[in-house]
Amino acid sequence: MALKLKVSNIACERCAEIITESIHVMEPEAKMDIDVTAIFR
Repeated sequence: MALKLKVSNIACERCAEIITESIHVMEPEAKMDIDVTAIFR
């Protein structure tokens, strides 16, 4: 199953880490690719 989330206000790697940690609480084996530079494109 794939799920795509768009977070409109992510500014740093720490933000990405918090999102990753939160998702791993619910789905420990989840794989994520978070691009913090995408907001600037």
